Amino acid sequence: MDNKEKAFSEWLVLRCQQGQRQALKPLLEMWQARYLAYIQQRLGDPDSARDVLQEALLAICRNLYKLQDPASFPRWSFTIVERRCLDQLRRRYRHRQVFADSNSEVEQSAPHNPEAALDSSRLLARLPGELASLLRLYYLEGLSLPEIAGIQNIPRGTVKSRLFYARKKLQKLLEEEDERTR
Repeated sequence: MDNKEKAFSEWLVLRCQQGQRQALKPLLEMWQARYLAYIQQRLGDPDSARDVLQEALLAICRNLYKLQDPASFPRWSFTIVERRCLDQLRRRYRHRQVFADSNSEVEQSAPHNPEAALDSSRLLARLPGELASLLRLYYLEGLSLPEIAGIQNIPRGTVKSRLFYARKKLQKLLEEEDERTR
């Protein structure tokens, strides 16, 4: 996200907080695709991602007036999105536990696609959800280490070490792709 987008986003937040409803639509349109990409990366399920996106957007709209610093909107809103993702993961875990306790089949995982292209989304999709979401926040959304630490509720040092580990895994995936294409 460049400075122009950040400034426009802050301006829209201020207008929303002043009660100008027409500013809400462009604000949400500006961020919705980013949230959806993050949620899909985190959950790995497009259907659940759309549901979680709706929950997160509602929470953002309801609580926007509470935001004291419009410049912190990206961190604040991604924190809400992350919390909704965690809620969904908890529900999914409880659902799986119920099925496991009753000796039913557990939800099937998506099949691996060996033909995956080298674009960032597909490479990120091959990483564990937590690492992929971390890379997305840092590299694609341009959030700082302290902002990511706040969103994921982990220490800054943990963010740094996970980023290091995620880059190593990504490098290994790139090398595997390179060997496959030769």
